[in-house]
Amino acid sequence: MVATKHCCWGECKTDSRYPDLLHPALKKRLQEGKPIFLPFPKKSQGLERCTRWVNACGRGKAFTVDRVTKHTYVCYLHWPGEAGPTEEFDVPLKATLSQMEVLKASRRKRKPPRERHADAVPCKRSRSEASQDQPSSVINEAKVDNSTEFNENPTPEDDLQ
Repeated sequence: MVATKHCCWGECKTDSRYPDLLHPALKKRLQEGKPIFLPFPKKSQGLERCTRWVNACGRGKAFTVDRVTKHTYVCYLHWPGEAGPTEEFDVPLKATLSQMEVLKASRRKRKPPRERHADAVPCKRSRSEASQDQPSSVINEAKVDNSTEFNENPTPEDDLQ
């Protein structure tokens, strides 16, 4: 005898007893011989993963890690593309998301930028580095006249001279 399985995700009503009421994506999986329910991760298999699934489940404060049993299942509808867990999406989508939030969360994430290597591409030197290497031509051409005397208290008469 096959055990009855039902989805515990949010307000999902997927139930193995009623195959005619299944979502079309789940009907297709069933016809292909693929499973439509995925067992909930147990606390003994990894507390962190189990906690993340429980938090995303959206069943309220009554559903905790301690309430997860071997009979707790989630249907494949709750992952992007209804394909189940992947490396990119290992936790199902939150049950409390709106339709727009589901679309945004299920988009493919962009690739990270390639790692840069210091010796691969020469970088341009900044202007401050370039000016430090070569002495300024203004300083080289300036001549200092030591022959004039410096008066600390200039008067207007001194300017006329």
